[in-house]
Amino acid sequence: MSVVIALSFLLVVIAIVLTYIIALKLSARGRDSTEKRKFYACGEDEIVAPDTTTTTFFRYVLLFSVLEAVPLLIAFSMPATVYAEPVLRVILVIYIALALIASYILTR
Repeated sequence: MSVVIALSFLLVVIAIVLTYIIALKLSARGRDSTEKRKFYACGEDEIVAPDTTTTTFFRYVLLFSVLEAVPLLIAFSMPATVYAEPVLRVILVIYIALALIASYILTR
C-alpha cells in the first residue's frame, strides 16, 4: 500500500510541475520598464516621496500557503482505501497536528 501512496504523491507533484511549466510557456510576455511602476497622476510627473508604508503581509501569505497546501497534499496523495489502515491514520493525524502547531507558531 505504501507504493500506491508514493506513486500517487509523485503523480500529483509531476502534475503540479507540468501545469507550472505549461503556464509559463502560454503566458503573455511583457517588457519590463520603469513606466509600469509609476503612479498615474493625470499626465503629470509624480512627486517622488519616500515610501513610509511597511507591509508585513509575508507572514499571512506563508500561513495561507501552509493551510492551503497541507490539505491538498493529503487529499490528492492518498486514495480513499488508505484511510482505513490504522498506521497510516496515525501518521495522518500526527502530520495534521504538526501543521497546526506550525500554523500557530506562524501567527504568534
